Amino acid sequence: MGNRAKYIVALTEEERNGLLDWVKQGERKGYKVQYGQILLALDVNSPAGRLSRTEVSEIYQVSYSTICFVARRFAKEGLIAALGWEEWVVPHVVAIAGSEVPEGKKRWSSQSIVDELVRRGVVKSISDSTIDGMLKKRNISLVRKTLVR
Repeated sequence: MGNRAKYIVALTEEERNGLLDWVKQGERKGYKVQYGQILLALDVNSPAGRLSRTEVSEIYQVSYSTICFVARRFAKEGLIAALGWEEWVVPHVVAIAGSEVPEGKKRWSSQSIVDELVRRGVVKSISDSTIDGMLKKRNISLVRKTLVR
């Protein structure tokens, strides 16, 4: 472990404000809230200043490797992946699946939902089989132009 962090957490103002609200809501799994708190504490753009990884480890009583895992996942895959994609992505998937079908298409496909999520900047990447699993878990079928539950 050197003195320099390999993966830097630099939240935008919008990400930081959204994350602050998300952490305060409390109806989440404890580790996800803790990951959010870790990201906020490591944020180099924070008006309050950032803490070192060692300080964050001590404050939140988590291992140094957990701090590094969260920071690495944020740097490589973004905020949604660092916190667990499902709570952030599912509302977008459901909204897209229930929206107007793209021109020239008869219905939304899992791949077209993936393409739309990427186009909207919700995720950097996600597999169509992950979309299928999300929809199946919620008893949602992609049929014709309408969303069927």
